[in-house]
Amino acid sequence: PKKKLLEIAAEIGELGDACVRFSGNTPAPEILMRFNKESENKEGEEQNLLQDDDDQLTEEELHNLAIQSPTIFYISALKNDGIDDILNHLLTLATPCDETQIIPPDQITTMSPIERVEEVLREKIYRCLHREVPHKVKQVNKSFRKVKDPSTGQRAIIIDHELVVRTKSHQRLVRGRADVTLRRIKDTAQRDLERLFDCPVLLNLHVRHTKAQHDMPLDASSLGVQEFNMW
Repeated sequence: PKKKLLEIAAEIGELGDACVRFSGNTPAPEILMRFNKESENKEGEEQNLLQDDDDQLTEEELHNLAIQSPTIFYISALKNDGIDDILNHLLTLATPCDETQIIPPDQITTMSPIERVEEVLREKIYRCLHREVPHKVKQVNKSFRKVKDPSTGQRAIIIDHELVVRTKSHQRLVRGRADVTLRRIKDTAQRDLERLFDCPVLLNLHVRHTKAQHDMPLDASSLGVQEFNMW
């Protein structure tokens, strides 16, 4: 309780004053004995208070307390110690299910390749453009092709992608002066896509202005292009 803590703080303050007033380098023996005795008494009282509080807690309060103070695991990545404890704890929290796996073990995402391309480009657009412009850009994939070099057998991906905007001013902002902004979006996205697909990627990125009405949503059919989902 707060009152109890204030009393303990006051007593510790008095002991500190007594130690300061003592002329020697170390506190007087009677002061040390008094301090040790009172510390033992206070620890016993605090332990009794904690035990009394635990006895009065309901199951719901104990559950909430366990959530607020989760289990702590001491692990060592060097010695591979404690990993099994974490796995067993996670298994107890997991939702029971049958052996049917929704996602195969070798699949890292449920997104299609084109959706992953759009996510990478969306990030680069937000990094390179500002204000309302990133929200006004519509992406349309025109082709996604896998090719293989017949001499080396190395596979590569060729992507034709369009960034569609409704106004000429947005088109100029996306392109940038001398196409600097568009080139930066293309180059940074191409590097990320090569790491993502683990192969060389040729990204052909274009900006297109559409004359669609401002209140009509942009989609592939209204732009006269076809979306491909090839993999």
